[in-house]
This record gives sequence, structure tokens and C-alpha cells, in this order.
Amino acid sequence: MFKKYVPDEKITQRGIFRLPESLDTAAASEWNNILCSRLRDPGTENLIIDASDLKHIDSAGIGVLVFVHSEAKNLSKGFIIVNMRAEISALLSETRIDNILHEHNP
Repeated sequence: MFKKYVPDEKITQRGIFRLPESLDTAAASEWNNILCSRLRDPGTENLIIDASDLKHIDSAGIGVLVFVHSEAKNLSKGFIIVNMRAEISALLSETRIDNILHEHNP
């Protein structure tokens, strides 16, 4: 039922969402809708975001991550970002967003 709203290339086989190379103003609204829809699904306990392809993020993209994290917290659901590139992680650290978002790298 959910997959009809999400193009197959945006979700991996395990249900982990893979972010695009660029999470910017052009992509922010679409990704906000995709991720929030999944969070609101009663069958979702944790939302796992694979950031391995993410090479660029602007303030709108950061806003998506912060908003979805907040929604997850309000719904008592987990929000996990994995495989973030060092340069993206450094940007989030510079903006102190890393204090809000928690990254997990295995």
C-alpha cells in the first residue's frame, strides 16, 4: 500500500530510505512527504535513513531532517541516520544540528 507513493529507487529492500545525492530546496517537499507518510504508518516503529549517497544538503534539506526527527519523537518512533559522509556530518556539526539528530554508523 505505501509503495505506490514511493518510487522504488528511494526505498531499499529492507525498507531503509536512501536519500538522493542532493537534499535541497527542489527535493525537500517531496522527501518531507515521503518520510512523514512512512512515520505515520501504524506499522512503522523506526525510520532508518541511509545517507550514503547524500553529497549536498542545504537549509531546506536540513529542515526536512529536523522536522521528520521531531515528528518521529512526537509519535514515539525511532529516527536513525546511517552512513553519512564526513563532509555532511561536519556541516551538521557546524550548524549544531548534530545535537538534535543522532547518526549511527556501524
